[in-house]
Amino acid sequence: MKYPIFFLSLTLWLAACTSPTKQPATPPSQPESSAPIVVDVTGGSIKAADGLDIFYQTVEGQAHETTLLFVHGWCIDGGYWDAQLAHFSQKYQVIAVDLPGHGNSGMDRVEWTMEAYAADIQAICESLDLKKVVLVGHSMSEAIVSEAANLMPDRIVGIVGIDNFEEPEPVVPQEEIKMLYQLLEDNFGGSVVEWLGSGVPPAANQPINQAILNDIAKGPAPICTDIFKGMIAYHEAGKFPIALSSVKVPIHTITTIVRTKMDAWQAFGVNITEHHIETPCGHYPMREAPQAFNQLMEEALTQILN
Repeated sequence: MKYPIFFLSLTLWLAACTSPTKQPATPPSQPESSAPIVVDVTGGSIKAADGLDIFYQTVEGQAHETTLLFVHGWCIDGGYWDAQLAHFSQKYQVIAVDLPGHGNSGMDRVEWTMEAYAADIQAICESLDLKKVVLVGHSMSEAIVSEAANLMPDRIVGIVGIDNFEEPEPVVPQEEIKMLYQLLEDNFGGSVVEWLGSGVPPAANQPINQAILNDIAKGPAPICTDIFKGMIAYHEAGKFPIALSSVKVPIHTITTIVRTKMDAWQAFGVNITEHHIETPCGHYPMREAPQAFNQLMEEALTQILN
């Protein structure tokens, strides 16, 4: 069974509940410093198949052939791509979506599935008539961009995963999954901060990571928990390696905490090009280390489009 990368921190967290806390061996990294690029970001929305509003942000005045469509991970939103919208709008049309259940998009969905999210991405592409699209998917969105690419092969020219696509079928014991479900239902905010915080490397920028954890903890607990369960159900059904092995465009990944297990993926006929960020950071490199992240994104895009 395949589980998203942040499950690596689950076992560490559960073990830490009975283990003494260790002090960081290296000092935390400092925020990158550079003058921000100022762009005119505007919002819009389209309707999903079930009638929910799907909110997105884009940059005004673009006339570029290729679109970068940024898809966030669990319990965050499209605002996490602000530094990328600014940077990449110089060369590409850029769009960051709020998946339903997140941000400014609709919250009233009957069933939260990865397939429904893929259909949401398809709706964005069709409504905005996007013809040459690179899907950029963080964490949970590994499943969403893979399924979406298969729904519209005539529109998608590449995929870039962000700290995901680690391996097809690692196993997490069911008792740990059940324990996590219970913790999320009993105390969503506190459990999220402890669980995901346990996977932040000591050398990463701690204030930025704490702010991210606080964002996640403020999410709508029942919806976020149901989305999480939908994600797990998708992976338990073995759908992810099937979806990714059906993708016919170049697949790249930008990794931080994990490294892609190439041999495991090649057994499924999947070839992935990995770009690893050396700057110490956690699971959210687009916000923690935007300069290093954007540089590797440029490399990935050059290889995909040339």
